[in-house]
Amino acid sequence: MDAHVATMARFCPKSEGAAPGVPSLGPAGCVLVCAAEEKPARTTRGMETHDWDFYTREHGKEAAEKMRHAAGEVDQLTEKRGWNMRMKSSKYYVGFKYENVNPFSSHWGGTHAWNVQVKASQEEAEEFSAPNWQLQRHDEGWKQAVFCRSNDDASVSELEQLFAKAYERIRGKA
Repeated sequence: MDAHVATMARFCPKSEGAAPGVPSLGPAGCVLVCAAEEKPARTTRGMETHDWDFYTREHGKEAAEKMRHAAGEVDQLTEKRGWNMRMKSSKYYVGFKYENVNPFSSHWGGTHAWNVQVKASQEEAEEFSAPNWQLQRHDEGWKQAVFCRSNDDASVSELEQLFAKAYERIRGKA
């Protein structure tokens, strides 16, 4: 009899009452015991740093430089406008945070592609027009519009009007 069956037999008495020292569960009571296998402990990774070196390794030098340039443009715009925001890098995007919300951010849209996401209603996003940007989609779950460059000459500053609306909305002023 293997150990599991023996253990079950010990805790599943056939008649009322059990051997001394063994709890009785009554005539229909039964306890199933499964032995856990010992597994070696797994090593976990520490928190990764998502900086420009990380983006260069993951997305290539050219794509990382373009994303860096775009993030720099947005950062300069926030300083120029006096917006109280901080740039925050994560694995998938560079966000511009006001308190705990990103009113706008640059996201990786693939290995070498990136896009700009702005908190905006679908109506605002569809009405917005910029010469070098096109609306890719509106994400209703996140309530944000996703814009892609239509050419390499696109400047993030063309989206300033949307950024301003998103910032004011987040601050409760719109």
